Amino acid sequence: MTVCGEVEAIYPWKYVHHVSGELLVKTIREQYKLPKLDMVFLNINTSEGYFYSMRRAVDSALIQGYCDVAVASTNWDSERAKVVHFQCAYASSYFGFVRSELDPQIKVRNETDLNRPGFNVVVSIGTITDTWATNNLKKANIIRLTTYEEAFQMILQKQVHTFIADSLDMFLWLSQNRNNCSTCYAIDVATAIYTRSDEWRRTLEDYKIIFKAPECSLTAKDFPSNLNFSRDYMTVCGEVEAVYPWKHIHHVSGELLVKTIREQYKLPKLDMVFLNINTSEGYFYSLRRAVDSGYCDVVVASTNWDSERAKAVHFQCAYASSYFGFVRSELDPQINVRNDTEMDRAGFNVSVSIGTITDKWATNNLKKANIIRLSGYEEAFQMILQKQTHTFIADSLDLFLWLSQNKNNCSTCYVRAFGVNFPIGSFVSNNLVDTSSASTNQTSIFLPLFHVLIYITLIICF
Repeated sequence: MTVCGEVEAIYPWKYVHHVSGELLVKTIREQYKLPKLDMVFLNINTSEGYFYSMRRAVDSALIQGYCDVAVASTNWDSERAKVVHFQCAYASSYFGFVRSELDPQIKVRNETDLNRPGFNVVVSIGTITDTWATNNLKKANIIRLTTYEEAFQMILQKQVHTFIADSLDMFLWLSQNRNNCSTCYAIDVATAIYTRSDEWRRTLEDYKIIFKAPECSLTAKDFPSNLNFSRDYMTVCGEVEAVYPWKHIHHVSGELLVKTIREQYKLPKLDMVFLNINTSEGYFYSLRRAVDSGYCDVVVASTNWDSERAKAVHFQCAYASSYFGFVRSELDPQINVRNDTEMDRAGFNVSVSIGTITDKWATNNLKKANIIRLSGYEEAFQMILQKQTHTFIADSLDLFLWLSQNKNNCSTCYVRAFGVNFPIGSFVSNNLVDTSSASTNQTSIFLPLFHVLIYITLIICF
């Protein structure tokens, strides 16, 4: 069943939408005894207008099967109820506005005070707050944007007076943008410092992590003057599927990170809680969800950088670097594979871990090969040993380390590194953004027409 959310959903809604889809499909699977029924989750680009885009995604189900159901916390109103079929609501909310620091002398106590000449009000195009503003703010200057991110940046940069949206989103955003900036920057600087320490250098050398990290310019003078962090522990996360010696390296990374912050801010009680995240739903998706949901403060799971990931999370300075690589099994030894291009042949089985950048690379570059997507390294290495796949593509460091331990069981296997050197390291949620200009922003809620907005799922109305 294809379940759809929206690309522009902010914290924590992407996670909420995914759980909604999982529970929906699970309930149907159990009710109708359909053990193979699974969920495919897609995020819809709503840049052409929120409701228009979401409705089109389910309307196309009649022809293309694009989305069976949209779970994107859609607000219910009478006009929308005429064109789609809503389910029972799974939450409720109110309209709200966040007031920026632009022209602080202008007092805005409620929504009626927004309706004045020269007052800049932002809305997301195609939403019911867009409709409300059009009908009720005849004097104000209404600015229609496609994404929340644009609107929140305009609030922080004092380019507009208010942004009208769902009040829950406003309160969640403002709570993060008052308090979390110093934590994010403290983690950045602490990472730069511990990765230059002798203890970290020795850890990498002990495990023959041979590729050095790029230089990082941050120093102790870059620490925020105050750390606004109320807990006496920091939740640091690795991954369940990490192979030797990465679980130990990740743990050392977390220990040194928390130790550096503890000493910098004189927090003798600050400790580390270390959790390993199950990445069976996709490596980066699972880890990003862990920080976006607030489950983890920082992920130290030696994540490879690429441009797409850098848009989705905030990386610290790298703590090591690597290359892509493949390990060649003993299956069909007559097929000689000297480099990455020679894997692209019909009938050639190439394994990758789902949701990794090697998965993405294989998809884009191995059009002829048979790509096998697996949930973790353990499964892939077993297929190599059992001659069920020709190659497994992954981080070359992992492959060299694995083969050094398994050469007796895979005597003619070999590893080749390829591609360009890329950094690996830790990251935090992109929701931890610069908050220095948000300290006096305010959020208010109001009830247009005295109705509560209802979050619901929707499907096409037959």
